[in-house]
Amino acid sequence: MSNDATSPDALNHGAGVVVREATDDDRMGVRRVLDAAMLDVRADLRERIAVGDVLVAREPTREETADCVETADRETPILGALVLVRRNDAEEDAAGDDATHGDDAIHADATHDDTAHVHDAHIDAVAVRRARRGQGIGSALVRAAAERHARLTAEFDPGVRPFYDALDFSIAPVEGDSDRLRGRYGGEG
Repeated sequence: MSNDATSPDALNHGAGVVVREATDDDRMGVRRVLDAAMLDVRADLRERIAVGDVLVAREPTREETADCVETADRETPILGALVLVRRNDAEEDAAGDDATHGDDAIHADATHDDTAHVHDAHIDAVAVRRARRGQGIGSALVRAAAERHARLTAEFDPGVRPFYDALDFSIAPVEGDSDRLRGRYGGEG
């Protein structure tokens, strides 16, 4: 998917939002959404954005809702954000134990290449503005990530299990941590 905010591939009419890769201009909006959800913000957020591992959701502009894909003069605020870590990056980082910004956040040093969208990925964070929760925005972000990766994983608290259940994730307790769950989507269990 291109970084063009008005790419036809970016539209997700099911939730009434545009989902696209974040750009460096979106970084503060992504931080605000993650901060408001009380989620750790990755120290390497800029790098994650640069390699296409951060997706954002926003309301479509008038041009986009009219099925026109001309570049919009002004973007609408970010309503939700999803941060991915490609599985091969996460495994390397876990071996190096370089987590410096949260118990389950993993610092990754990835490079962007043409095969980036076929790797398995871990959902490091997904958040939606409080006033827009329950409207399908988080689901739209996860579905967009699933279109890019063969398999997705996520670790989360039991309170958000219904969100992952509704997305058909296979869910099991995290081994050795009775307060966390691990979800898998796509591919072999």
